[in-house]
Amino acid sequence: MPDSPAFTGLFRPAFFKSLLHKAHLTTNLGVPGEVRTSSPATVGPHNALFKSSKPEKDCIPCPQLFTDVIQNSWGQPASLTTPSSLDKKLYCSAPELDDLLTLPAVDQPVTSLSSASVISTDALDGLKAEDKRTEWAFRKAHQEAAWAIRTSTAMSFFSRAALIWLRQMQERLPPEDTRLQQDINKIFAATKYASDASLNSAKFASRTLASTVTARRLFWLCPWKADLKAKWKLAAAPYKAPDLFGEALEPVLVEDKDKRKVLPSSHRHQERRYSPYPLQQPFRTGAGPRGSFPHRSNYQGSNWAQDRQQFRDRGRNQQSKRPFRGAGSKATRRGK
Repeated sequence: MPDSPAFTGLFRPAFFKSLLHKAHLTTNLGVPGEVRTSSPATVGPHNALFKSSKPEKDCIPCPQLFTDVIQNSWGQPASLTTPSSLDKKLYCSAPELDDLLTLPAVDQPVTSLSSASVISTDALDGLKAEDKRTEWAFRKAHQEAAWAIRTSTAMSFFSRAALIWLRQMQERLPPEDTRLQQDINKIFAATKYASDASLNSAKFASRTLASTVTARRLFWLCPWKADLKAKWKLAAAPYKAPDLFGEALEPVLVEDKDKRKVLPSSHRHQERRYSPYPLQQPFRTGAGPRGSFPHRSNYQGSNWAQDRQQFRDRGRNQQSKRPFRGAGSKATRRGK
């Protein structure tokens, strides 16, 4: 499914190839048109008939500085690093953006699935040691994506401000200075490209944050006794800070006997409905000297000794009604 534009861009895509070519020449990075020299023996007049030419792809160069910054962050992927004081100063966002990017708190009906305590206010108290590490990883991913959004939106803001400054500068230039006008137009195009690219970076980082929220929701819904369809419906619901589930949880909640809102358990209802002996106690071995007997405390109005005596009397009556067939009777029949 192709992605639809999230905003109206300032940069015209038709100018991308020309702008990239000029940037290649200015920076001397990824200069196109570099032809590898081949020996005359390997180059023939008919070689083009048996080779396919691959179309050149317009790629933005990646200098060693870029790859070093990226790979240095991958050296310790599990480390809980925090932004520096300089990062917090340069990329200080507005309060309304901070409210959107805040780490969402897990809703109380969901935390009660992992912990039966109603006193603790920390969601981590009801988790196992390995589950706590998973929760910390989700929190770290959310915070890193939030800082990517802060930096990209800051860049888009200053790039758009630079466009205003460039227009003001262009208005003061003499019209006859065509060379300077061309240079200003290059800066215009590059600044527009940076404005759109930084805002698209914020869009992609927001999707990363949304994927983290979905995975974190599924993690917290693991103890819920419900089918996968119900869990996925909650996990894929629209997200809005400051709660992990928020309004999407309200239609699902029910009240328990203590008037608390909890998640219903569909599996538990099915087990009670289809259980053939809901009150039967489990079979226990070694209940008596002659064998194993099930626990009969749930049968009302029954006496074990009385039932056993009736069973013996019934067997004696059946034996007294049967004719006696001994050796003498068999001999008498043969004699007849």
